[in-house]
Amino acid sequence: MEFTRDFIIKILIRFFEEKNSRKATAEEISTIQQVTEDSFGSSNDTTSFHGDEICQLLQEEEINEVAHAIRMVIVCYVESINERSFYKIKQNIALIKEFHPKVLKYSQTELFSKIVKYAREDMFTGDLCILGDQTQYLNLFEEYTENPKALSLSCIKDNKPELVAYLGGTQVFDL
Repeated sequence: MEFTRDFIIKILIRFFEEKNSRKATAEEISTIQQVTEDSFGSSNDTTSFHGDEICQLLQEEEINEVAHAIRMVIVCYVESINERSFYKIKQNIALIKEFHPKVLKYSQTELFSKIVKYAREDMFTGDLCILGDQTQYLNLFEEYTENPKALSLSCIKDNKPELVAYLGGTQVFDL
């Protein structure tokens, strides 16, 4: 598989926009183009690059991003169950709602088993593993990665009934 320089630039711009949740400015596009040309040379559009290496890099980036999303969902969920501050719980619920759709998007792909394996290692044995008692995190991790669609915030809601009034109703707990 081969990609042209222009195709690679378009992919990089798209990733930039997805990661930043906005359109790239003309200056940012120019920077991406310049960096790509510096890396691969500024020859004409017919120059092609072998896509195996690029696909591998893109796949590793996707695995890292979705594994991070899994980590955020798990950590925020467990913290919300154990947290006393309603303000902190509100922040955690917002983060869960931000990262959960990314996990759902990849949960039905062939890549998901690699993502789960990477996330498990990152969270429980890696350099930035969760410290202390990992039991609650590990249990939720296994449950969540087995079926991300089944995630429900009702445990957080049921654990602190006064939280519903503070957050303005039960709709806050809808995913």
